Amino acid sequence: MIALDTNVLVRFLVDSQDEPTQSVRARSLVQGAVERGESVLVPLVTLVETVWVLRKVGGFARADIGRTLRGLLASPTFELARRDEVELALGAYEGGKGDFADHVIAAEAAANGAVVHTFDRALHGMPGFAEP
Repeated sequence: MIALDTNVLVRFLVDSQDEPTQSVRARSLVQGAVERGESVLVPLVTLVETVWVLRKVGGFARADIGRTLRGLLASPTFELARRDEVELALGAYEGGKGDFADHVIAAEAAANGAVVHTFDRALHGMPGFAEP
């Protein structure tokens, strides 16, 4: 098994304009793992950072990011850390307000029987969030 850092996963998913050879190298790395029969681990922090980069730097729409993450979840190549929490967070992110990171926090809290108290007014009233 290999694991990917954010910069490699982003370059795998999107052709890099600033470093075009990095996209080629990232795809080659993943393809090599596939050919060796290895899985590719995407740690939770890597996934959260990737969503931030795609949204803030790449300008990707929430729906496009959702499709991308669902593609990773469906792929036999990629193993996503804390898959259940990622799926829960993704559903909330696609249909709600807040950043993907907010929904990952809420999914982790829910898995531990907790509700997230936040000053972020946009999240007040959404499942898993409460006002302090």
